[in-house]
Amino acid sequence: TVLPAEPEIMGSDKTKVYDGQPAALDEVWLKGVEDMPAPAGEVRYEYFMDAACTQPVPGSGGSSIVDTGGVGNADGAGGLAGTGVTDAGKYYCRVTALPNTGNYREVSEIYNVTVEKAPAAISLRVTAIDKNQADNIVTIHGKLQGVFDNPTGTVKILMRKSAKDGQKTEEYRTAAEDILVTEMNGAYGFTAKVHVGPDGVYDFKAEYAEGDKKNYKVYPGELTEIDMNKLPQHIDFDTHLMQMPYGSDAFGIQVNEAEAPGSGAVTYRLMEHMGTQGAVTVTSEGTVEILDVGTAFVMAVKRGDDSYNGAVSVLCIRVTKAPVTLSIEDKTVVYDGKPQSIQASPVPFFTPVT
Repeated sequence: TVLPAEPEIMGSDKTKVYDGQPAALDEVWLKGVEDMPAPAGEVRYEYFMDAACTQPVPGSGGSSIVDTGGVGNADGAGGLAGTGVTDAGKYYCRVTALPNTGNYREVSEIYNVTVEKAPAAISLRVTAIDKNQADNIVTIHGKLQGVFDNPTGTVKILMRKSAKDGQKTEEYRTAAEDILVTEMNGAYGFTAKVHVGPDGVYDFKAEYAEGDKKNYKVYPGELTEIDMNKLPQHIDFDTHLMQMPYGSDAFGIQVNEAEAPGSGAVTYRLMEHMGTQGAVTVTSEGTVEILDVGTAFVMAVKRGDDSYNGAVSVLCIRVTKAPVTLSIEDKTVVYDGKPQSIQASPVPFFTPVT
């Protein structure tokens, strides 16, 4: 009795950051018995919410046809893994090999597919201060950077009196809440009117709460030292999301100061404890140097002066993996009945500096 052999499914887990596009398992390979052709047939991909594979992900999955490979530990390509999954979360992809020959039997493997939340930050600006001796009203506009579809969440505005030199900082208190994030001219943001109280200098913070979709890790936005007796001004990056491949040369960033008549200087800094630590460095003048793959947030700060409050704007920089091509040389041999091989060498996008 000759029993069918068990083919080996060769693949790996997949992790990506949410970008609004489906995340599918990378292609798998089927490996057969040594010195025999690799199995051909169908490879089926099914995505599930649970490790037991009892809760399918709606609208995901698919199958592909595997061509027969060569001999001697040769592999057969398994194709791309269907439509994949989109929203942030941890999923399980069951890969099933269905050989079209009786020499191999059906076999399955389960791989993890993880879609991480996309980092984003809230950029705040004061658009108006309605003066009233008993109750000043501040209009705050916020914008969410680096998002790919409607965040569907809400925002809470917190405030406190700014600490004077040598004084203890007050705790933040809720000033407005349940503010819906909506689409505004192709971006997503919100507007809130905050009852501040009497004249003084205040700090504001905006915190995001997730809605139905939980695809974003949104860092709070802050405004500090907003004086009720000064005028608002505004600075803004032309784009709030920049994608650069790893290995790119250093580059400069600059905010638009058309709505910032104050005399204060603009400086740039990384927002600490946000995004990927060590992905980039930035000088106070706005020169960015890429160090690693990841996400970084850069804040532009225009200092206030005697007449105008300070202003801030936030830029999200995503450093993506550098593209790599393969270099292959032609090879000519005399037929001897044995398998032949060729060598491929990767050609990186840039030459690393050591």
